[in-house]
Amino acid sequence: MGKKIYKLEKFEEEKFKLFAIHSNIDDYKIAFLLNSKCGSKFVKARGYIDFPNQNAFFNHFEWEEKKKGISCDLFSNKFIKLEDDETKIKELFNLPETKEVYLIRDFKKVDYFIKINSGVSKEFFLKEISKIDEVSLFYEISVEKLSGFSLNFN
Repeated sequence: MGKKIYKLEKFEEEKFKLFAIHSNIDDYKIAFLLNSKCGSKFVKARGYIDFPNQNAFFNHFEWEEKKKGISCDLFSNKFIKLEDDETKIKELFNLPETKEVYLIRDFKKVDYFIKINSGVSKEFFLKEISKIDEVSLFYEISVEKLSGFSLNFN
């Protein structure tokens, strides 16, 4: 029997489109509104986007339809972390301090991101998302502006 030789060639960098959503509603509600108004099918992913060194977890929704070639992600940009100081919690009027952690620090004012990997055009969202009253602003972010951006979904 002959040996099979596999040659690993350079992979093309992942190409995707990234959109910012400004809205003060909860993540599950933004996913519901996108599904009902835009016809998407976002569902809660099993895992979170994890920043273990900061002890922060970002909610993640995904929309995958392999037959249609659709792959999209919806994720929050902000995580509010409670700073635990047991001595302060024991006192009556002292509340734990909070700290905001951002998934993409360059865009601190953005509440949610939609990452389109494949199968959906930007016009799909641009046309319908303007009808959602709870969304104050929606726009595309140039991927070149992001420094060292990569997402690992757990």
